[in-house]
Amino acid sequence: MSIESFEDELGEALRRAGNTFDSDQQALLMAGVERGRRSVRRRRVLAVTASVLVLGLMGSGAYAGGLLGHRDSDVAKETPSVDSARVFEIWRKLIPGTFSQQRVLPRKPGEYAHVSFVYDDGKGPGLVEFRMGVADPKQIETCPGPNMGTCRAWTEGESGRSLRVESHKGPYTTLATKSVRKQIITPDGFFVEATVWNTPDPKRATGTRKGPVMYDLTRLNANEWRKELKKFPKPDPLLGEPPMNPAFVTPSTKVSADQLLGTLKGLLPQGGAFSAEKARGTGDHLGPAASLVYDDGQGKAGIDVKLYRVDPDGYSTRQYTACRTTGTSIPYNTCKREKLADGSVVRVHEVEYRVNRDQKKEWGAVYVSPRGDMVEVTEWNAPTVEGPTPTRDKPPLSREQLKALALSPQWRTALNELPPAPDEALGGSMRPTADEFQRYAREFASARQAMRNGRGGAEGCDGTCWSQMTVDQDGLGPGIIQVSVDETKVNKGKDIMIDVRQERVEDGGKDTMRWIVTAAQPGGRQVTLTAYNSLGPDADATRATPPLNVPMLKKIALDGQWNDKALYEIADRADPQRG
Repeated sequence: MSIESFEDELGEALRRAGNTFDSDQQALLMAGVERGRRSVRRRRVLAVTASVLVLGLMGSGAYAGGLLGHRDSDVAKETPSVDSARVFEIWRKLIPGTFSQQRVLPRKPGEYAHVSFVYDDGKGPGLVEFRMGVADPKQIETCPGPNMGTCRAWTEGESGRSLRVESHKGPYTTLATKSVRKQIITPDGFFVEATVWNTPDPKRATGTRKGPVMYDLTRLNANEWRKELKKFPKPDPLLGEPPMNPAFVTPSTKVSADQLLGTLKGLLPQGGAFSAEKARGTGDHLGPAASLVYDDGQGKAGIDVKLYRVDPDGYSTRQYTACRTTGTSIPYNTCKREKLADGSVVRVHEVEYRVNRDQKKEWGAVYVSPRGDMVEVTEWNAPTVEGPTPTRDKPPLSREQLKALALSPQWRTALNELPPAPDEALGGSMRPTADEFQRYAREFASARQAMRNGRGGAEGCDGTCWSQMTVDQDGLGPGIIQVSVDETKVNKGKDIMIDVRQERVEDGGKDTMRWIVTAAQPGGRQVTLTAYNSLGPDADATRATPPLNVPMLKKIALDGQWNDKALYEIADRADPQRG
Protein backbone atom coordinates (compact mmCIF):
# COMPACT_ATOMS: atom_id res chain seq x y z
CA MET A 1 0.00 0.00 0.00
CA SER A 2 1.47 3.37 -1.00
CA ILE A 3 2.00 6.08 1.58
CA GLU A 4 -0.45 8.28 -0.36
CA SER A 5 -3.28 5.77 -0.16
CA PHE A 6 -2.43 5.05 3.47
CA GLU A 7 -2.68 8.75 4.38
CA ASP A 8 -5.90 9.20 2.39
CA GLU A 9 -7.55 6.23 4.06
CA LEU A 10 -6.29 7.26 7.48
CA GLY A 11 -7.49 10.82 6.98
CA GLU A 12 -10.97 9.61 6.12
CA ALA A 13 -11.07 7.39 9.22
CA LEU A 14 -9.98 10.29 11.42
CA ARG A 15 -12.60 12.58 9.94
CA ARG A 16 -15.31 10.01 10.64
CA ALA A 17 -14.09 9.55 14.20
CA GLY A 18 -13.93 13.30 14.79
CA ASN A 19 -17.41 14.05 13.44
CA THR A 20 -18.99 14.72 16.83
CA PHE A 21 -20.62 17.68 18.59
CA ASP A 22 -17.23 18.75 19.86
CA SER A 23 -15.66 19.60 16.54
CA ASP A 24 -12.50 20.67 18.40
CA GLN A 25 -11.54 17.02 18.59
CA GLN A 26 -10.58 17.18 14.93
CA ALA A 27 -8.06 19.85 15.90
CA LEU A 28 -6.33 17.73 18.49
CA LEU A 29 -2.66 17.08 18.47
CA MET A 30 -3.13 13.34 18.00
CA ALA A 31 0.57 12.86 17.68
CA GLY A 32 1.09 12.02 21.24
CA VAL A 33 0.93 8.56 22.56
CA GLU A 34 2.60 6.58 25.11
CA ARG A 35 2.52 4.24 28.08
CA GLY A 36 5.81 3.82 29.86
CA ARG A 37 8.56 1.61 28.88
CA ARG A 38 8.99 -1.38 31.23
CA SER A 39 12.32 -1.39 33.03
CA VAL A 40 14.25 -4.57 33.69
CA ARG A 41 14.35 -3.58 37.31
CA ARG A 42 11.21 -2.67 39.18
CA ARG A 43 11.27 1.06 39.69
CA ARG A 44 9.60 2.97 42.44
CA VAL A 45 7.77 6.14 41.53
CA LEU A 46 7.75 9.24 43.67
CA ALA A 47 4.46 10.95 42.94
CA VAL A 48 4.58 14.73 42.83
CA THR A 49 0.80 14.63 43.04
CA ALA A 50 -1.61 11.93 44.07
CA SER A 51 -3.49 10.03 41.43
CA VAL A 52 -6.62 11.96 40.58
CA LEU A 53 -9.70 10.01 39.49
CA VAL A 54 -12.36 12.46 38.45
CA LEU A 55 -15.59 12.14 36.52
CA GLY A 56 -15.60 15.16 34.27
CA LEU A 57 -12.11 16.45 35.12
CA MET A 58 -10.98 19.80 33.70
CA GLY A 59 -12.27 21.35 30.53
CA SER A 60 -11.45 21.73 26.89
CA GLY A 61 -8.00 21.34 25.43
CA ALA A 62 -7.43 25.07 25.60
CA TYR A 63 -8.95 26.12 28.90
CA ALA A 64 -8.00 23.06 30.93
CA GLY A 65 -4.69 24.41 32.12
CA GLY A 66 -3.37 21.12 33.43
CA LEU A 67 -0.98 20.46 36.23
CA LEU A 68 1.20 23.48 35.56
CA GLY A 69 -0.14 26.96 36.19
CA HIS A 70 1.40 30.33 35.41
CA ARG A 71 4.88 30.94 36.63
CA ASP A 72 6.48 34.20 37.64
CA SER A 73 8.99 35.26 35.02
CA ASP A 74 11.69 35.56 37.67
CA VAL A 75 13.55 32.27 37.93
CA ALA A 76 14.71 33.32 41.37
CA LYS A 77 13.83 36.39 43.40
CA GLU A 78 17.34 36.67 44.80
CA THR A 79 19.86 35.06 42.48
CA PRO A 80 23.33 34.17 43.80
CA SER A 81 26.32 35.12 41.69
CA VAL A 82 29.69 33.93 40.43
CA ASP A 83 32.48 36.37 41.27
CA SER A 84 33.27 38.29 38.09
CA ALA A 85 36.99 38.07 38.78
CA ARG A 86 36.61 34.28 38.72
CA VAL A 87 34.83 34.45 35.35
CA PHE A 88 37.63 36.53 33.82
CA GLU A 89 40.20 34.19 35.37
CA ILE A 90 38.59 31.17 33.71
CA TRP A 91 38.50 32.84 30.31
CA ARG A 92 42.20 33.78 30.59
CA LYS A 93 42.95 30.17 31.44
CA LEU A 94 40.94 28.77 28.53
CA ILE A 95 42.25 30.98 25.71
CA PRO A 96 45.64 32.66 25.24
CA GLY A 97 45.58 36.24 24.02
CA THR A 98 45.11 39.81 25.13
CA PHE A 99 42.17 40.86 27.37
CA SER A 100 41.01 44.45 27.87
CA GLN A 101 37.95 46.56 28.70
CA GLN A 102 36.64 44.05 31.23
CA ARG A 103 33.15 45.02 32.42
CA VAL A 104 30.60 43.60 34.84
CA LEU A 105 27.12 44.00 33.33
CA PRO A 106 23.67 44.00 34.99
CA ARG A 107 22.29 40.52 35.63
CA LYS A 108 18.78 39.39 34.79
CA PRO A 109 16.82 37.21 37.25
CA GLY A 110 18.35 33.75 37.27
CA GLU A 111 21.76 34.84 35.94
CA TYR A 112 24.85 34.05 38.03
CA ALA A 113 27.21 36.09 35.87
CA HIS A 114 27.05 38.66 33.06
CA VAL A 115 30.29 40.19 31.84
CA SER A 116 32.00 41.49 28.72
CA PHE A 117 35.57 42.01 27.57
CA VAL A 118 37.56 42.72 24.43
CA TYR A 119 39.70 39.82 23.26
CA ASP A 120 42.54 39.85 20.72
CA ASP A 121 44.21 36.67 19.51
CA GLY A 122 46.64 38.67 17.38
CA LYS A 123 44.33 38.85 14.37
CA GLY A 124 42.29 41.80 15.56
CA PRO A 125 40.25 42.63 18.68
CA GLY A 126 36.59 41.71 19.15
CA LEU A 127 33.99 42.09 21.88
CA VAL A 128 32.89 39.06 23.93
CA GLU A 129 29.73 39.05 26.07
CA PHE A 130 29.24 36.12 28.45
CA ARG A 131 26.44 35.06 30.79
CA MET A 132 25.58 31.97 32.80
CA GLY A 133 22.79 30.92 35.16
CA VAL A 134 19.49 29.03 35.37
CA ALA A 135 17.72 28.36 32.08
CA ASP A 136 14.17 29.64 32.00
CA PRO A 137 12.00 27.68 29.51
CA LYS A 138 10.00 30.84 28.83
CA GLN A 139 13.13 32.53 27.52
CA ILE A 140 14.72 29.62 25.63
CA GLU A 141 15.14 30.53 21.99
CA THR A 142 14.60 28.44 18.90
CA CYS A 143 15.58 29.05 15.31
CA PRO A 144 12.88 31.31 13.85
CA GLY A 145 12.77 29.64 10.45
CA PRO A 146 14.27 27.09 8.07
CA ASN A 147 17.43 29.13 7.37
CA MET A 148 19.88 26.59 8.74
CA GLY A 149 22.79 28.61 7.41
CA THR A 150 22.64 31.17 10.21
CA CYS A 151 20.78 29.36 13.00
CA ARG A 152 21.06 25.80 14.27
CA ALA A 153 19.73 24.05 17.38
CA TRP A 154 20.70 20.54 18.40
CA THR A 155 21.04 18.04 21.23
CA GLU A 156 24.62 17.15 21.91
CA GLY A 157 25.82 14.59 24.45
CA GLU A 158 26.40 15.84 27.98
CA SER A 159 26.03 19.47 26.91
CA GLY A 160 22.28 19.05 26.67
CA ARG A 161 20.70 21.43 24.17
CA SER A 162 22.74 23.83 22.06
CA LEU A 163 21.82 26.83 19.93
CA ARG A 164 24.09 28.73 17.54
CA VAL A 165 23.05 31.94 15.77
CA GLU A 166 25.21 33.83 13.23
CA SER A 167 24.42 37.33 11.99
CA HIS A 168 25.97 36.51 8.61
CA LYS A 169 26.32 33.31 6.68
CA GLY A 170 29.90 32.23 6.09
CA PRO A 171 32.43 32.15 4.64
CA TYR A 172 33.38 35.61 5.86
CA THR A 173 35.07 37.69 3.16
CA THR A 174 34.38 41.30 4.23
CA LEU A 175 34.98 43.50 7.25
CA ALA A 176 31.27 44.15 7.84
CA THR A 177 30.37 43.91 11.52
CA LYS A 178 29.37 40.34 12.38
CA SER A 179 28.46 38.33 15.46
CA VAL A 180 28.05 34.71 16.55
CA ARG A 181 26.07 33.65 19.61
CA LYS A 182 26.09 30.19 21.16
CA GLN A 183 24.02 28.94 24.07
CA ILE A 184 24.30 25.61 25.87
CA ILE A 185 21.56 24.36 28.19
CA THR A 186 22.63 21.47 30.37
CA PRO A 187 20.34 18.57 31.33
CA ASP A 188 20.45 19.97 34.88
CA GLY A 189 18.72 23.16 33.73
CA PHE A 190 21.72 25.56 33.75
CA PHE A 191 22.94 27.60 30.78
CA VAL A 192 26.12 29.22 29.53
CA GLU A 193 26.07 31.68 26.63
CA ALA A 194 28.54 33.81 24.76
CA THR A 195 28.22 36.34 21.93
CA VAL A 196 31.35 37.32 20.02
CA TRP A 197 31.94 40.09 17.45
CA ASN A 198 34.63 40.99 14.94
CA THR A 199 34.90 44.48 16.45
CA PRO A 200 35.32 45.94 19.94
CA ASP A 201 32.26 48.13 19.22
CA PRO A 202 29.24 46.37 17.62
CA LYS A 203 27.74 49.77 16.74
CA ARG A 204 30.47 50.29 14.16
CA ALA A 205 29.65 49.36 10.55
CA THR A 206 33.01 47.67 9.97
CA GLY A 207 35.10 45.36 12.09
CA THR A 208 38.79 44.88 12.75
CA ARG A 209 38.78 41.37 11.26
CA LYS A 210 36.62 39.37 8.85
CA GLY A 211 35.26 36.87 11.36
CA PRO A 212 34.30 37.19 15.03
CA VAL A 213 36.86 36.31 17.68
CA MET A 214 36.61 32.78 19.15
CA TYR A 215 34.36 31.95 16.20
CA ASP A 216 33.67 28.31 17.11
CA LEU A 217 33.02 29.06 20.84
CA THR A 218 34.13 25.56 21.81
CA ARG A 219 35.29 26.92 25.17
CA LEU A 220 31.67 27.07 26.35
CA ASN A 221 31.90 23.29 26.74
CA ALA A 222 34.81 23.56 29.17
CA ASN A 223 34.51 21.70 32.47
CA GLU A 224 35.44 24.87 34.34
CA TRP A 225 31.95 26.30 33.72
CA ARG A 226 30.29 23.09 34.90
CA LYS A 227 32.38 23.12 38.05
CA GLU A 228 31.16 26.63 38.83
CA LEU A 229 27.53 25.71 38.15
CA LYS A 230 27.73 22.68 40.42
CA LYS A 231 28.32 25.03 43.34
CA PHE A 232 24.70 26.15 43.05
CA PRO A 233 21.53 24.22 43.90
CA LYS A 234 20.16 22.23 41.00
CA PRO A 235 17.18 23.99 39.38
CA ASP A 236 13.79 22.62 40.31
CA PRO A 237 12.59 20.38 37.42
CA LEU A 238 9.06 21.62 38.07
CA LEU A 239 10.35 25.20 37.93
CA GLY A 240 8.50 26.15 41.08
CA GLU A 241 5.11 25.29 39.66
CA PRO A 242 2.39 24.10 42.05
CA PRO A 243 1.75 20.39 41.47
CA MET A 244 -1.98 20.78 40.92
CA ASN A 245 -4.38 23.64 40.49
CA PRO A 246 -7.65 22.62 42.24
CA ALA A 247 -9.66 24.61 39.71
CA PHE A 248 -8.75 22.06 37.06
CA VAL A 249 -9.93 19.13 39.18
CA THR A 250 -13.36 20.53 40.02
CA PRO A 251 -14.38 23.07 37.36
CA SER A 252 -16.88 25.71 38.36
CA THR A 253 -20.51 24.82 37.66
CA LYS A 254 -21.73 28.39 38.00
CA VAL A 255 -22.84 28.71 34.37
CA SER A 256 -25.12 25.91 33.17
CA ALA A 257 -25.65 24.54 29.68
CA ASP A 258 -29.10 26.11 29.54
CA GLN A 259 -27.67 29.49 30.45
CA LEU A 260 -25.15 29.31 27.60
CA LEU A 261 -27.89 28.34 25.17
CA GLY A 262 -29.97 31.27 26.39
CA THR A 263 -27.03 33.62 25.82
CA LEU A 264 -26.50 32.36 22.28
CA LYS A 265 -30.20 32.66 21.42
CA GLY A 266 -30.37 36.17 22.83
CA LEU A 267 -27.45 37.31 20.69
CA LEU A 268 -28.87 36.03 17.39
CA PRO A 269 -31.21 38.13 15.22
CA GLN A 270 -34.76 38.06 16.50
CA GLY A 271 -37.54 36.25 14.65
CA GLY A 272 -35.64 33.06 13.84
CA ALA A 273 -36.56 29.51 14.87
CA PHE A 274 -34.26 27.25 16.90
CA SER A 275 -33.80 23.47 16.85
CA ALA A 276 -31.17 20.77 17.53
CA GLU A 277 -30.01 22.63 20.65
CA LYS A 278 -26.95 21.31 22.47
CA ALA A 279 -24.73 22.86 25.12
CA ARG A 280 -22.13 22.29 27.84
CA GLY A 281 -21.80 24.36 30.98
CA THR A 282 -18.60 25.56 32.64
CA GLY A 283 -18.49 22.41 34.77
CA ASP A 284 -18.36 20.09 31.76
CA HIS A 285 -15.11 18.22 31.22
CA LEU A 286 -14.90 19.38 27.59
CA GLY A 287 -15.47 23.02 28.47
CA PRO A 288 -18.36 25.41 27.79
CA ALA A 289 -20.00 25.38 24.36
CA ALA A 290 -23.38 25.85 22.71
CA SER A 291 -24.73 24.90 19.29
CA LEU A 292 -28.07 25.00 17.54
CA VAL A 293 -29.77 25.09 14.16
CA TYR A 294 -31.09 28.56 13.32
CA ASP A 295 -33.69 29.28 10.66
CA ASP A 296 -34.40 32.90 9.77
CA GLY A 297 -36.87 31.87 7.07
CA GLN A 298 -34.22 31.49 4.38
CA GLY A 299 -33.08 28.00 5.34
CA LYS A 300 -31.64 26.13 8.31
CA ALA A 301 -28.06 26.86 9.39
CA GLY A 302 -25.86 25.40 12.09
CA ILE A 303 -24.26 27.85 14.53
CA ASP A 304 -21.63 26.80 17.07
CA VAL A 305 -19.91 28.74 19.88
CA LYS A 306 -17.05 27.48 22.07
CA LEU A 307 -15.30 29.23 24.96
CA TYR A 308 -11.70 28.71 26.07
CA ARG A 309 -8.89 30.14 28.17
CA VAL A 310 -5.61 30.10 26.27
CA ASP A 311 -2.09 31.45 26.59
CA PRO A 312 -2.59 34.78 24.72
CA ASP A 313 1.10 34.86 23.76
CA GLY A 314 1.33 31.16 22.91
CA TYR A 315 2.50 29.85 19.55
CA SER A 316 -0.70 27.90 18.85
CA THR A 317 -2.85 30.93 19.73
CA ARG A 318 -0.93 33.07 17.27
CA GLN A 319 -1.30 30.39 14.63
CA TYR A 320 -5.02 30.04 15.20
CA THR A 321 -5.70 33.76 14.95
CA ALA A 322 -3.54 34.23 11.85
CA CYS A 323 -4.81 34.47 8.28
CA ARG A 324 -2.59 31.80 6.81
CA THR A 325 -2.51 31.35 3.05
CA THR A 326 -0.30 28.24 3.07
CA GLY A 327 -0.07 25.12 5.16
CA THR A 328 -3.85 24.73 5.53
CA SER A 329 -5.92 21.84 4.20
CA ILE A 330 -8.71 24.23 3.09
CA PRO A 331 -7.53 27.77 2.22
CA TYR A 332 -9.56 30.77 3.30
CA ASN A 333 -11.65 32.45 0.62
CA THR A 334 -11.49 35.65 2.67
CA CYS A 335 -9.80 36.36 5.98
CA LYS A 336 -9.26 39.50 8.05
CA ARG A 337 -7.26 39.73 11.27
CA GLU A 338 -7.72 42.85 13.38
CA LYS A 339 -5.96 44.01 16.55
CA LEU A 340 -8.24 46.09 18.74
CA ALA A 341 -7.33 49.08 20.91
CA ASP A 342 -7.26 47.02 24.13
CA GLY A 343 -4.81 44.50 22.64
CA SER A 344 -7.46 41.91 21.75
CA VAL A 345 -7.27 40.09 18.43
CA VAL A 346 -10.23 39.06 16.26
CA ARG A 347 -10.11 37.08 13.04
CA VAL A 348 -13.08 36.69 10.68
CA HIS A 349 -12.85 34.21 7.81
CA GLU A 350 -14.88 32.52 5.08
CA VAL A 351 -14.22 29.06 3.68
CA GLU A 352 -15.89 27.09 0.90
CA TYR A 353 -15.42 23.37 0.27
CA ARG A 354 -17.21 20.47 -1.35
CA VAL A 355 -18.85 17.63 0.56
CA ASN A 356 -20.45 14.88 -1.53
CA ARG A 357 -20.74 17.26 -4.51
CA ASP A 358 -22.38 19.91 -2.37
CA GLN A 359 -20.79 23.34 -1.95
CA LYS A 360 -20.51 23.98 1.79
CA LYS A 361 -19.76 27.42 3.19
CA GLU A 362 -18.27 27.87 6.61
CA TRP A 363 -17.86 31.31 8.10
CA GLY A 364 -16.26 31.95 11.46
CA ALA A 365 -14.83 34.42 13.94
CA VAL A 366 -12.18 33.92 16.63
CA TYR A 367 -11.64 36.43 19.44
CA VAL A 368 -8.74 36.35 21.94
CA SER A 369 -8.42 38.92 24.74
CA PRO A 370 -5.13 40.04 26.35
CA ARG A 371 -5.82 37.82 29.38
CA GLY A 372 -6.50 34.72 27.24
CA ASP A 373 -10.30 34.66 26.86
CA MET A 374 -11.07 32.93 23.58
CA VAL A 375 -14.45 32.78 21.83
CA GLU A 376 -14.81 30.76 18.65
CA VAL A 377 -17.97 31.17 16.54
CA THR A 378 -18.71 29.06 13.45
CA GLU A 379 -21.72 28.98 11.13
CA TRP A 380 -22.61 27.01 8.00
CA ASN A 381 -25.07 27.19 5.11
CA ALA A 382 -26.39 23.79 6.25
CA PRO A 383 -27.71 22.41 9.54
CA THR A 384 -24.45 20.56 10.26
CA VAL A 385 -20.84 20.67 9.13
CA GLU A 386 -21.21 17.23 7.57
CA GLY A 387 -24.23 15.45 6.19
CA PRO A 388 -27.28 17.29 4.81
CA THR A 389 -27.24 19.20 1.55
CA PRO A 390 -26.88 22.99 1.98
CA THR A 391 -30.25 24.57 2.72
CA ARG A 392 -29.29 28.10 1.79
CA ASP A 393 -26.82 29.98 -0.40
CA LYS A 394 -24.77 31.37 2.50
CA PRO A 395 -24.72 31.31 6.32
CA PRO A 396 -27.17 33.69 8.06
CA LEU A 397 -24.74 36.02 9.89
CA SER A 398 -22.65 38.64 8.12
CA ARG A 399 -18.99 39.25 8.93
CA GLU A 400 -19.87 42.14 11.23
CA GLN A 401 -22.54 40.06 12.98
CA LEU A 402 -20.04 37.21 13.49
CA LYS A 403 -17.51 39.64 14.92
CA ALA A 404 -20.10 41.19 17.24
CA LEU A 405 -21.19 37.73 18.43
CA ALA A 406 -17.61 36.74 19.29
CA LEU A 407 -16.90 40.08 21.00
CA SER A 408 -20.09 40.12 23.06
CA PRO A 409 -19.42 40.84 26.76
CA GLN A 410 -22.22 38.42 27.63
CA TRP A 411 -19.74 35.52 27.33
CA ARG A 412 -17.59 36.95 30.12
CA THR A 413 -19.69 35.39 32.90
CA ALA A 414 -18.76 31.93 31.66
CA LEU A 415 -15.19 32.88 30.72
CA ASN A 416 -14.58 34.22 34.22
CA GLU A 417 -15.30 30.76 35.61
CA LEU A 418 -12.51 29.14 33.58
CA PRO A 419 -9.04 28.95 35.18
CA PRO A 420 -6.18 30.58 33.27
CA ALA A 421 -4.40 28.32 30.82
CA PRO A 422 -0.71 27.57 31.50
CA ASP A 423 2.12 29.15 29.60
CA GLU A 424 2.62 27.12 26.41
CA ALA A 425 6.39 27.29 26.87
CA LEU A 426 6.05 24.87 29.78
CA GLY A 427 4.51 22.04 27.85
CA GLY A 428 3.56 22.44 24.23
CA SER A 429 0.63 23.61 22.22
CA MET A 430 -2.73 24.07 23.95
CA ARG A 431 -4.95 24.71 20.93
CA PRO A 432 -3.48 23.12 17.80
CA THR A 433 -4.98 23.79 14.40
CA ALA A 434 -6.76 21.14 12.38
CA ASP A 435 -3.77 20.96 10.05
CA GLU A 436 -1.44 20.19 12.94
CA PHE A 437 -3.83 17.46 14.05
CA GLN A 438 -3.86 15.80 10.63
CA ARG A 439 -0.08 15.99 10.30
CA TYR A 440 0.60 14.47 13.69
CA ALA A 441 -2.14 11.88 13.26
CA ARG A 442 -0.50 10.59 10.10
CA GLU A 443 2.90 10.48 11.77
CA PHE A 444 1.51 8.60 14.73
CA ALA A 445 -0.39 5.96 12.77
CA SER A 446 2.53 5.62 10.34
CA ALA A 447 4.80 4.89 13.31
CA ARG A 448 2.36 2.19 14.43
CA GLN A 449 2.33 0.60 11.00
CA ALA A 450 6.13 0.74 10.80
CA MET A 451 6.41 -0.97 14.18
CA ARG A 452 3.97 -3.71 13.17
CA ASN A 453 5.94 -4.37 10.00
CA GLY A 454 9.35 -4.51 11.68
CA ARG A 455 10.72 -1.25 10.36
CA GLY A 456 11.89 0.11 13.68
CA GLY A 457 10.41 2.49 16.19
CA ALA A 458 9.45 -0.30 18.59
CA GLU A 459 12.45 -0.03 20.90
CA GLY A 460 11.17 0.66 24.40
CA CYS A 461 7.57 0.19 23.30
CA ASP A 462 6.63 -3.25 24.58
CA GLY A 463 3.92 -4.83 26.68
CA THR A 464 0.70 -2.92 26.19
CA CYS A 465 2.35 -0.07 24.28
CA TRP A 466 0.44 0.56 21.06
CA SER A 467 2.88 3.05 19.57
CA GLN A 468 5.34 5.79 20.43
CA MET A 469 7.07 8.77 18.90
CA THR A 470 9.50 11.54 19.78
CA VAL A 471 8.11 15.07 20.03
CA ASP A 472 10.01 18.38 20.12
CA GLN A 473 7.53 20.78 18.55
CA ASP A 474 8.40 23.65 20.91
CA GLY A 475 12.16 23.28 20.43
CA LEU A 476 12.84 22.89 24.16
CA GLY A 477 14.21 19.37 23.79
CA PRO A 478 12.91 15.97 22.66
CA GLY A 479 10.63 13.78 24.75
CA ILE A 480 9.00 10.39 24.18
CA ILE A 481 5.22 10.05 23.97
CA GLN A 482 3.68 6.55 24.19
CA VAL A 483 0.13 5.24 23.98
CA SER A 484 -1.43 2.11 25.40
CA VAL A 485 -4.87 0.89 24.31
CA ASP A 486 -6.46 -1.78 26.51
CA GLU A 487 -9.36 -3.30 24.56
CA THR A 488 -10.20 -5.56 27.50
CA LYS A 489 -11.09 -2.57 29.68
CA VAL A 490 -14.20 -0.71 28.59
CA ASN A 491 -15.86 2.13 30.47
CA LYS A 492 -19.34 0.74 31.19
CA GLY A 493 -20.51 3.84 33.03
CA LYS A 494 -22.27 6.92 31.74
CA ASP A 495 -19.51 9.33 32.75
CA ILE A 496 -16.05 9.86 31.34
CA MET A 497 -13.31 8.16 33.34
CA ILE A 498 -10.00 10.02 33.76
CA ASP A 499 -6.97 9.29 35.91
CA VAL A 500 -4.12 11.83 35.97
CA ARG A 501 -0.68 11.42 37.50
CA GLN A 502 2.37 13.66 37.56
CA GLU A 503 5.42 11.65 38.63
CA ARG A 504 9.15 11.68 39.00
CA VAL A 505 10.74 8.41 37.89
CA GLU A 506 12.92 7.93 40.94
CA ASP A 507 14.93 4.92 39.76
CA GLY A 508 14.96 5.94 36.11
CA GLY A 509 17.12 8.47 34.32
CA LYS A 510 18.52 11.60 35.90
CA ASP A 511 15.73 14.13 36.64
CA THR A 512 13.29 12.12 34.51
CA MET A 513 9.58 12.70 35.04
CA ARG A 514 6.38 11.76 33.28
CA TRP A 515 2.77 12.83 32.91
CA ILE A 516 0.34 9.89 32.75
CA VAL A 517 -3.27 10.23 31.61
CA THR A 518 -5.64 7.26 31.50
CA ALA A 519 -9.08 7.95 30.06
CA ALA A 520 -12.12 6.28 28.53
CA GLN A 521 -15.27 7.64 26.97
CA PRO A 522 -18.56 6.03 28.06
CA GLY A 523 -18.59 2.67 26.31
CA GLY A 524 -15.05 3.27 25.03
CA ARG A 525 -11.69 1.59 25.34
CA GLN A 526 -9.26 2.58 28.08
CA VAL A 527 -6.43 4.65 26.62
CA THR A 528 -3.28 5.60 28.51
CA LEU A 529 -0.84 8.26 27.32
CA THR A 530 2.51 8.78 28.99
CA ALA A 531 4.78 11.72 28.20
CA TYR A 532 8.43 11.79 29.36
CA ASN A 533 10.79 14.74 29.57
CA SER A 534 13.43 12.39 28.19
CA LEU A 535 13.92 9.78 25.49
CA GLY A 536 12.66 7.07 27.85
CA PRO A 537 12.33 6.27 31.56
CA ASP A 538 15.94 5.08 31.77
CA ALA A 539 17.33 8.08 29.89
CA ASP A 540 18.36 11.36 31.50
CA ALA A 541 16.08 14.37 31.14
CA THR A 542 16.44 16.35 27.93
CA ARG A 543 13.98 19.11 28.90
CA ALA A 544 12.36 20.51 32.05
CA THR A 545 8.89 19.01 31.47
CA PRO A 546 7.36 16.58 28.94
CA PRO A 547 6.70 17.98 25.45
CA LEU A 548 2.89 17.69 25.72
CA ASN A 549 1.05 19.06 28.73
CA VAL A 550 -1.69 17.25 30.62
CA PRO A 551 -4.67 19.04 29.01
CA MET A 552 -3.41 18.03 25.58
CA LEU A 553 -2.81 14.44 26.69
CA LYS A 554 -6.33 14.36 28.14
CA LYS A 555 -7.82 15.66 24.94
CA ILE A 556 -5.97 13.08 22.86
CA ALA A 557 -6.95 10.22 25.16
CA LEU A 558 -10.62 11.23 25.00
CA ASP A 559 -10.72 11.54 21.23
CA GLY A 560 -13.33 9.43 19.47
CA GLN A 561 -10.76 7.85 17.14
CA TRP A 562 -9.80 5.30 19.79
CA ASN A 563 -13.23 3.70 19.41
CA ASP A 564 -13.11 3.63 15.61
CA LYS A 565 -12.09 0.19 14.30
CA ALA A 566 -11.01 1.67 10.97
CA LEU A 567 -8.08 3.43 12.60
CA TYR A 568 -6.73 0.15 13.99
CA GLU A 569 -7.31 -1.75 10.77
CA ILE A 570 -5.36 0.79 8.76
CA ALA A 571 -2.50 1.23 11.24
CA ASP A 572 -2.07 -2.56 11.72
CA ARG A 573 -2.32 -3.50 8.05
CA ALA A 574 0.49 -5.76 6.87
CA ASP A 575 2.99 -4.34 4.41
CA PRO A 576 2.73 -6.33 1.16
CA GLN A 577 6.35 -5.47 0.36
CA ARG A 578 7.63 -7.37 3.38
CA GLY A 579 8.74 -10.79 2.43
